[in-house]
Amino acid sequence: VGGCTGDPCENEGVCQEVPNSCQQFTCSCPDCWTGPLCSIPVNPCADNLCENGGRCVADPNSCTDYICECIGCWTGDYCSIYSNPCSSSPCLNKGVCQVDDKSCSSFTCTCSGCWTGDLCQSEIDPCGQSPCLNGAVCTNSDIRCEEFACTCPSCFTGPLCEIRINPCETSPCQNGATCLIMEDSCTEVKCECSDCWMGSLCTEAVDPCRSNPCSNGGLCFRNANDCQNFHCLCTDCWTGPTALT
Repeated sequence: VGGCTGDPCENEGVCQEVPNSCQQFTCSCPDCWTGPLCSIPVNPCADNLCENGGRCVADPNSCTDYICECIGCWTGDYCSIYSNPCSSSPCLNKGVCQVDDKSCSSFTCTCSGCWTGDLCQSEIDPCGQSPCLNGAVCTNSDIRCEEFACTCPSCFTGPLCEIRINPCETSPCQNGATCLIMEDSCTEVKCECSDCWMGSLCTEAVDPCRSNPCSNGGLCFRNANDCQNFHCLCTDCWTGPTALT
């Protein structure tokens, strides 16, 4: 009696008798079956090739294929690659990449120098938003990228050129005069003098005797409490308001 009598191999396994033996045999199993009688299904996860706590999941449509379901920050076919979002050096312009706590996919860039943005991709430009007013020219500082200087046009001053120059602010008009700014100018003024004063800045007292109105040697005297009128003290033989008679 041969060993293959009764077809002992299961699941379409092929029985082969061992030479010189009437009871021994071997089974040549088809795909997906194993064991002495081909009675044990092949388990692709039997060798547990998934690393770092990964879970092996058999492909339901195959007896040899499987996938590894990785945990935490592990990835790759066998969960053997640690996922580090900083490994690709995403931070630009010498920015420092730091993995966010309790995350293996997000990171933060600490930017250096004059760079900003999520990836340190944008250069800081303090003049970018035109901080200087009234047509002033903005210039970046050579030392610190957040500092700037404004070169003001005529008639404006202040850190941002926000103050219009007022030539009357220094009170150039004297003796109670009214200061008026000349049209289309921030440096010239006109002084409206009060009574008894004259000159561009109202610094000269009005003197009705300045033009020597008294004739023939008459002496001119300003009237008391009146800076506009005078009287003449005439010499012998002359009379009249101006000593002409």
